[in-house]
Amino acid sequence: MNLNTLLNIMAGALIALATSALGEGTKHGDPYVPVGSLSVSPRYVPAGTKPTMNWSIRFPENLPDIVDVAPNNLITTKRASRVRIRVIGVGYGLGKKRLPVALWTQVGNGPWQGIFSGTSKEVKSDRYLFDTEVPAGTPINLAARGASSSGGWEVARMTGTDHVGVAALSNGDLPPSYTPAYDQGSIESFLSSYIGKNNNGHGNNIDGVDSSNPGNAGFVDSDPTVDDESKRLSLGPKELIYLFELGTQNTSSAYFDMQDLVVLVTFAE
Repeated sequence: MNLNTLLNIMAGALIALATSALGEGTKHGDPYVPVGSLSVSPRYVPAGTKPTMNWSIRFPENLPDIVDVAPNNLITTKRASRVRIRVIGVGYGLGKKRLPVALWTQVGNGPWQGIFSGTSKEVKSDRYLFDTEVPAGTPINLAARGASSSGGWEVARMTGTDHVGVAALSNGDLPPSYTPAYDQGSIESFLSSYIGKNNNGHGNNIDGVDSSNPGNAGFVDSDPTVDDESKRLSLGPKELIYLFELGTQNTSSAYFDMQDLVVLVTFAE
């Protein structure tokens, strides 16, 4: 096998690996599997000459490598990170009337910084509202509240407080299935671009294929008790979504839907 053939094979393997890692569902740009590069110099060599080959591999990082997420939803960085925050959905109001919500963040022991205030009309889900470098070992808090129908504000929901109105979700988690209040739409409607696609009864990559409908896969589900079309979150390995319930604190209430405010937090080098 000559050098060009070897290079073509190895380059093809690297391209396939990168395509798999950065393909559909990875709009965040972070690989789920190792990716790398390969270079050889000189490219053309006479027989008996040894070329110099250089290669590198980048192993993927996941949330636990970068931050610690406590049971009370408080984030603490494990290393210096660039933290970016976006609002991707607001579904807060009374009946058909939209009411505003407000969002703050606090880095370390610094002051609380307001980064969003408004209704669903003001949401620009592709815009970063907070983008800053944070040192290792720094806690990051979020707080949100919604306006009351009487003109004041409801009690704020904060991370780090064990409040039932805050939930942090990462890749592979299931969104809560609370019944939405006032027909605002299901929680998945806000997260539609972050929900794994179903396969029309043919299962998905979590657990193989459905035994009741194996399709063209040629094998049946290894565990038919697992729902393969459960609409799990498809986030980047460095992304975290926060859901806020800003109205009631009664988890048994029909108004407790955890969709009043949806926030995406991204960590980068």
